[in-house]
Amino acid sequence: MSWRDGGSPLQQFGLAEFFIGLWCLFDGIQGLLPQGKYVPEIQSVIYIIAEIAVYSLFMFSYKFTVRKDRYNLKIANLSLVFPIITIIAFLVFGYDIFLGLPDNFENMNYFLAGYFYPKHVWYYLHCMYCYIALSVTIISFIYKSIINFQENKRMFMLMVVGIIVFLIQNVNKFVVENFLPEMIESLPEYFNAGCIFFMSTITFFALYYDNNERVVNLCKSSLFDSAGAAVFIFNMKNLLLQANSIGLKFLKQHDVEVAKFKTYNEVFSEDDFQKLGIPKVRDNLKSYYLSSVKTGNLFYCKIMKILTGMKRQIGYAIILYDFDFYSGVIDQLEKAAYTDFLTGCINRSVFNQRINGDMQKSSVPLLFVAAGIDNLSEMNEKIGLNSTDQYIKALPEIIHSAVDGPLDIFRMNGSTFVFIIPISEESNIPEIFKKIRNSCSLYSKTRIFPLVCSLGYAVADNTGLDAQEYYQQAFKNMLLDRRSHVKIGSAVIPD
Repeated sequence: MSWRDGGSPLQQFGLAEFFIGLWCLFDGIQGLLPQGKYVPEIQSVIYIIAEIAVYSLFMFSYKFTVRKDRYNLKIANLSLVFPIITIIAFLVFGYDIFLGLPDNFENMNYFLAGYFYPKHVWYYLHCMYCYIALSVTIISFIYKSIINFQENKRMFMLMVVGIIVFLIQNVNKFVVENFLPEMIESLPEYFNAGCIFFMSTITFFALYYDNNERVVNLCKSSLFDSAGAAVFIFNMKNLLLQANSIGLKFLKQHDVEVAKFKTYNEVFSEDDFQKLGIPKVRDNLKSYYLSSVKTGNLFYCKIMKILTGMKRQIGYAIILYDFDFYSGVIDQLEKAAYTDFLTGCINRSVFNQRINGDMQKSSVPLLFVAAGIDNLSEMNEKIGLNSTDQYIKALPEIIHSAVDGPLDIFRMNGSTFVFIIPISEESNIPEIFKKIRNSCSLYSKTRIFPLVCSLGYAVADNTGLDAQEYYQQAFKNMLLDRRSHVKIGSAVIPD
């Protein structure tokens, strides 16, 4: 800590605490000494220590309440001139610059020694210096607290209240010992009442006019817990006040360090996010887009003004919607709309669109395989619709187990299904059909009615037909297979 820059605010505060500690130490030593001995010397040292402590507190308040780019340390350090002159005068003239020995020195109570000594001019100058410096410190802290002090306000208000109480008690001591010694018993009560009044009044005004707290509270009561959205609260200086849990998670995912009073540009820096859709004139900006540099995800940002009851804006909130999140929701809704609720297969409503697209992308022919349950109406009649639904649900599961690899199965109607496989699997068709029939036989062993299915396929050889026409060909071949089952059905199906 150099003399020119005065050190950081915390260093100044630590220095003030150190000298206040020395102040208390010497005050205690004075009370332990024999009656009146060395009291003027120790009292003078205490005065000098007090001046340095007050100077340190003043510099702490100056550096903490003035922006660094507006520092004028040459002016601020002028407050050190008086303590330096006091130290030089004390070294030259001794305690006589402050105190004189009273006539009844030998008979004085040592607890009062120094309090009622005759005072010289420099003592009064010392008191004025300390009181003025402390008053400026208090006023600067209170002013900054009321106009959105950018730190933990409650902590600093406690410190300000402590300084105020200290100042009032010392003013009480100064007045009593120098001007109203007859009031030594009754006057402190009025000063104590004044301390309580200042403590309650200043704390109330600091908290009531704390716009940062008002912004957060107003935002929490309306949109802080918006479902599925990250919320970031800023004051009118574009400083971050708070974020909800989704917002904190969002920043963590993008490796952004979260800290209160970070600026907007520090939270959403150009290194991490690309801003899109922001017009040149931003006065009425209500929404824009952010693109994550890290993930490439796109986010929609909506700006909500935070207004007081008098419609005065004191802050704003940014609600950030993840397009990928809502795209996932839309995908789920779309999947639910196109998926058969009973079997989990794809509905026939998207069959033509999807398969025609696959046919255009494929450079080789495809096989359309149709499968259906025989005697469905008879099953409905004998075992009921609910039981028949279990057979319909089982068939696509059996098909999946018989065909290797991922497979999309479409439920076309009732108990009829179709799936598409590459032309390279045509030689395996007999084996696939055999697996399906064997699995149906195994399924039937634990059921009161046998599961019998018909199978047929068609080759889509890119002759210009669409998916529906190839399905019709496979369906006709499946019906041919079913006729052979119906002929032997009387031997298989019970009455």
